[in-house]
Amino acid sequence: MDIEQEIDNYLEEIPYTKSDYENMSDEEIEEVYTKYFGSNEFLQLEKEHETLYNEIDGDHTTIIPRIAPILIPIAAAAARVAF
Repeated sequence: MDIEQEIDNYLEEIPYTKSDYENMSDEEIEEVYTKYFGSNEFLQLEKEHETLYNEIDGDHTTIIPRIAPILIPIAAAAARVAF
């Protein structure tokens, strides 16, 4: 299985929708973010992705575009906390 498919599989296992995020408190969003995007499993997948694409093409060093739809509501909530 290629790294992008592994990342897709990991993201599909996250049991939250955009609507769920919109109804969460800031603390809940932070917990979800830490649990799924700060986990050793996700960080290892990110590292493998970065390593693979650095070898192929130095321009592809992040998987942010793949997780952007999930992070949008999280970022919006984080911005509310910051202000």
